[in-house]
Amino acid sequence: MRLSLRARLFVLVLAINVGVFAVGGAFLLQRIDERTRESTDRFADGVVFTVSSMIRPGEELNAARILSWPSWNAIDDALLVSNQLELLPSGRVLPRGVALNPVGTSRRDPTFDGAVVLGAIAAAIKSGAPVEGVAHGRAVPIRVAGVPGALDAWGGCWYRVRRESALGTIARDLLPWFVISTLLLVSATFLMLRGLVLEPVEALAEAARRVRAGDLSARVGEGRGGHELRELSRSFDAMVARVEGQQRELDAEVARQTAQARAAEAAALLQRRLASMGELAAGIAHEINNPLGGLINATETLRRADLPAAKRAQYLDLVQDGLERIRLTVSQLLRFTPRDATPSALLVSDVARDALALVRHRAERAGVELELVVAPHEPAIDGLRNELGQALLNLLANALDALEAAPGTAQPRVSIAIAPRAAELVVAVQDNGPGMSAELLPKAADLFFTTKEVGKGTRSEE
Repeated sequence: MRLSLRARLFVLVLAINVGVFAVGGAFLLQRIDERTRESTDRFADGVVFTVSSMIRPGEELNAARILSWPSWNAIDDALLVSNQLELLPSGRVLPRGVALNPVGTSRRDPTFDGAVVLGAIAAAIKSGAPVEGVAHGRAVPIRVAGVPGALDAWGGCWYRVRRESALGTIARDLLPWFVISTLLLVSATFLMLRGLVLEPVEALAEAARRVRAGDLSARVGEGRGGHELRELSRSFDAMVARVEGQQRELDAEVARQTAQARAAEAAALLQRRLASMGELAAGIAHEINNPLGGLINATETLRRADLPAAKRAQYLDLVQDGLERIRLTVSQLLRFTPRDATPSALLVSDVARDALALVRHRAERAGVELELVVAPHEPAIDGLRNELGQALLNLLANALDALEAAPGTAQPRVSIAIAPRAAELVVAVQDNGPGMSAELLPKAADLFFTTKEVGKGTRSEE
């Protein structure tokens, strides 16, 4: 999750404050440890002096007086023994004289090892010097006060001073100041930067998000903030205004170019339709002119009064056959005329036969063989008969154009193959002309692309 600028600023101020207090805390921790060690040393001297002053040579030990010493309250655990210690063969030390627990055993660590502590006391008595770090405490020898030159210690004392955690002391003393200083610092920072930095930057970021989303009407305005941020806001607004103006110009240019392209497309389609109409007209004229010549001859013959009845019947059959051929040609033409834009069930092979019939005259004149190959069990499809027929007619015309442009082609041929494939019906129009080069082939599907003169070769757009 991305934090807001305000949240990031708060985290930054908090991190700086934590860093400052961490450095100060580390320094204080070191000072507290030093002072604790000094206090422990002073307390150790006090323990030795106090206990030794309560022991009188030749007198019975006043245990009650020793146990009532108030300073024992500052000690977690202690063990006071005389120098009457017995060293066993196993190395363990047993007290045979005085052995006191001045503070009891209620606060004693469960892992307390008395043998180790007694061994440390024996070592301190023998060496006459303190033994450090035994069971987290210290063992010291105790000499009788008021006996100058006494070399032998009366006994020894092991104790563990109650030490308060330095971290706890720091947390107790510094945490309130840390919380107060953090709140004051964050509040002062926000009050100072809210109007100068935060609000102007947030307004700029919001405007940038709107522009990125496509809203070029977004503006920052003058707003508040320092001179630099106000200048940045003005520059941003000027930049967006310029982009918005360029976008309007681009939209207008795109609309103009689109209108020109559509006009050119309409003109090209019209030109192509006119060219197709010319080809159709030539084919229709040929298909109608041939039977018309025979009809005229038959009509002139039928005018003869001496024409035998059998011949008259024969010529009437010829007239009927010619008129039937003309009717068939007109029917094929009407099927290519758009009348109903509602799709209907049809056989593509029927449409292909009509298209082949309309270009047959041109194909025969050019010596091109026309072929229709229909796979068995051709399925019917729903479509617009006239649109499909116009598309096939355009493809046939393009194929004938290609073959006429290559007069040296052996046995020129144009074929239409119709075959079902899976859930589709594939209609392939092929010719054995020169084809297209590898450089031109990728452009074959481009709008209005042609290598022919105007009026020929434009790809079918229907």
